[in-house]
Amino acid sequence: MSDWSTPPQLAAEWKCKPHAVLKFISSGELEAFDISHNPGTGRPRWRIHRDAVKAFEQRRSATAQAD
Repeated sequence: MSDWSTPPQLAAEWKCKPHAVLKFISSGELEAFDISHNPGTGRPRWRIHRDAVKAFEQRRSATAQAD
């Protein structure tokens, strides 16, 4: 497995639609990098690092936190 994923790859892993992953990115909940030639203009090409995925999943897990 690569250290980097695209939104469609991550959506397949999470069994959701790519749009859901893009919402997490746009809300700032999921850290991603735009690797397009001119970031901020045109269509972004998002890449998500596995560490960001792991951090996101830990924050959204349903496990109880100890006091």
